[in-house]
Amino acid sequence: MKAIGRLLGFLKPSLFTKHFIQVANAAILAAFFLIALSLDGIRPFNYINIALFAALTFLTVLYYVFFVRRIDIDVYDICLIVIGSAMLISYCVNGFAAFPKTPLLTLLVSFVVYKWLKSQKDYLDYYLLFAFLVSVVFAMVFAVFERRIVFHPSLSSRNTMALGNNNDVARHLVFALIICVFQTLRFKKSICKAFGVCISSIFAYFLVLTGSISNLLLCLVSFALTVLLITRGKKRILAIGVLAFLAVVGALLLFLVPQLKFMRDRVVAIFATVFGWSNHYDSSAAGRLSAAINGFTLWLKSPLFGNGFDSVVRSYDLMAHNNIAEISADYGVFALLFEEARFIVPLVALRKVNKETKPFVLLMGIYLLLLQFALVCFNSKTEAILIPALFVVTNPTIKVAVPKKNAAVENTIEVTKYVI
Repeated sequence: MKAIGRLLGFLKPSLFTKHFIQVANAAILAAFFLIALSLDGIRPFNYINIALFAALTFLTVLYYVFFVRRIDIDVYDICLIVIGSAMLISYCVNGFAAFPKTPLLTLLVSFVVYKWLKSQKDYLDYYLLFAFLVSVVFAMVFAVFERRIVFHPSLSSRNTMALGNNNDVARHLVFALIICVFQTLRFKKSICKAFGVCISSIFAYFLVLTGSISNLLLCLVSFALTVLLITRGKKRILAIGVLAFLAVVGALLLFLVPQLKFMRDRVVAIFATVFGWSNHYDSSAAGRLSAAINGFTLWLKSPLFGNGFDSVVRSYDLMAHNNIAEISADYGVFALLFEEARFIVPLVALRKVNKETKPFVLLMGIYLLLLQFALVCFNSKTEAILIPALFVVTNPTIKVAVPKKNAAVENTIEVTKYVI
């Protein structure tokens, strides 16, 4: 108790304390993000991340008590409150069978990260740069842990990942790739741009090594859509031509290069399975499609509050592999609607973003939105950091004039919500 008293006596409201908390939390958040990207699936790093989150929460609360002294309830907070409430109600109405500990903890992580980043809006450029530096370290970690396939690559079969499930690792690589591409566009010096291009190319190479066709396709679609959305007039026509040319070149390489046979067969089989072509079949795509259908079927049995935590796994011994199907089956329609709002609102609020930051919001937002159809991500620490970051960057707020009783005096307050 004496140690806690001395600590609180040291951490009193002052300019030094403010700067200390800002620097410490920036370092903690960077370390937390790095582990979430790379090592969270390996013990004891998952426990280290829990300790980092506890420190982040403590310092954030201290910062708000000393320097902010108020908490606004806005769109993102409402989304988290409704989703968390739906999870708890689902737990109760389904007989207290399985407590959603991990999803609720993930919501708490997202809340704390959001509140911290929101309080540091003047320093968001630095946080985006930190994200780039974390991605560079992630590339080094990947190269060390996956050195066998990095230095002796094989595209004839799907490689086993030391860092975790191939699809999860690929998802994190795409996140890092998007961050690196965006930061490369922002660099002013040629040497920095060259370094950014190299790191981005390395991540693209790593992504191919994972053999995750779904993430690779979603990444390509996200980049293509972003290019089309940020270009106008003649530039858009040129962009369509360039994208069409690259698509043709990619298809030719895929079908003509013998070393890409495994990837070619997977791509063809995935499309054949999804669209019902009888001469090809991909067991992974068929299993995911069937699991998603199972999830939606389960949701229809209890549409309001779902069937409880991990209901798809408990009913079919397989996750839905679809974020929309999984969260609706587990927690019902209210959780689903407000979960989707977390993905959609930043894209709707895109008009508030400056031209320099718009590619990041589009790339990350589109990829996260599409990712839901291939993976479950509502209980992921990485998305718990990136989604609130998109909200803070886009800042979906409006100002509403509120008249006082004295008509001669006007007062304007900021209401932090977004009307769709």
